[in-house]
Amino acid sequence: MTNQDPRTRAFTRFAFSPAVQLTQMEMGVRDFCQALERQQPENAALSPVATAFVERTRTAFISTVNEWGWPYVQHRGGPEGFIEVVSNRQLSLPDYDGNRQFITAGNLSQNPQLCLILMDFDRGGRLKIWGRGKMCMDQTMNAPDPLDRPRRIDVEIAAWDFNCSKHIRRSLDCADGVSKHVQGEDIQ
Repeated sequence: MTNQDPRTRAFTRFAFSPAVQLTQMEMGVRDFCQALERQQPENAALSPVATAFVERTRTAFISTVNEWGWPYVQHRGGPEGFIEVVSNRQLSLPDYDGNRQFITAGNLSQNPQLCLILMDFDRGGRLKIWGRGKMCMDQTMNAPDPLDRPRRIDVEIAAWDFNCSKHIRRSLDCADGVSKHVQGEDIQ
């Protein structure tokens, strides 16, 4: 059932497993999904629109899987530009101490596959990125404590896709300091 044609939309090669395709058939949407698979462009390298979205992102979620097959999702956030676009096929984002459990770092040491979900709550948009990640520690710093050395996650992009924004609640910062939520339009 899996479509391995290299001309297919890149993310469908990762997301549309045989079990997913079977479920799509049972739900009556397989024809729609097959058309999506053939849709161009392939989206294996970031387009200018996707690059601009990454550069203005302030909220992201990174999903990894441990060696037992259990998924883990972690929030990452920062000012616009905290995720660096190294090239149209590579990103780099900071790794934070956070709760000091290093689950994402440990998972990536065993399984480099990851998925990023980048959110733009201001405009109501979402970008999904599939790739392979590697934890990189700054070896130039001569800090005796590894927690004092900056770490980054370098991501080799395998596929990306904008997701429907229908159910994303937009946030607007208001003069009174209280965020308001409004329904957004598709911002692709």
